Amino acid sequence: MPKKPILITRPDHDSTVHYLFHWAESVVEEAKKRGYELLELSDKKSGKKVTTANFQQLIRKKNPRLLVLNGHGSTTQINGTDGEVLLNANKLGKDVNSKLICALSCSSGRVLGPASISAGADGFIGYDEDFVFCNDVHSTSRPLKDQFAEPFRKAASIPALSLIKGHTLKEAFDRSQAEYEKWIYYYWGKASVDPNALEILKTLLLDKHCQRCFGNQASCV
Repeated sequence: MPKKPILITRPDHDSTVHYLFHWAESVVEEAKKRGYELLELSDKKSGKKVTTANFQQLIRKKNPRLLVLNGHGSTTQINGTDGEVLLNANKLGKDVNSKLICALSCSSGRVLGPASISAGADGFIGYDEDFVFCNDVHSTSRPLKDQFAEPFRKAASIPALSLIKGHTLKEAFDRSQAEYEKWIYYYWGKASVDPNALEILKTLLLDKHCQRCFGNQASCV
């Protein structure tokens, strides 16, 4: 049976989503390695920016199974480039039917996550408060070299990577939670000797506690 496509969004219009843009590279590489048709909306691709029109066109033409959505958001929506609305809890229609959604977007797990399940999505992993991360001001031009941001990149990327590797929704969520916990213990041990450890520790705790998983826990890509 042919594998269903995966859609990933990679806006890159400000300093925050610039990090998410680069973090998504590991997801792109894993999907390609495993032979998925990858539908990529990216601010770096001519004609394929993360706009409402481009997103809806791919959803309706290609019917991807997994949506990996990176960008700003709110309790009710996830955005693409410059605030273009990709998903809105009040206007979901059939766009999320039978889909798995990994959202790296502030607060979208509070209303949009449950609304997606009600609209027919099989699963949603996201955050019901702001997703925040620490970064080194000297590394903003090289996000993948930023050691302060690395724990957040690893933990936040696991849901999409795990689903692509064939794990269930529950396993993907549990693995991400375990990665947060691993880094929390690591920075707890460094809090007395590393002046940056306490802030990183507090931020990891916030993200771990506001990560949410909705839907059929046995769902797979």
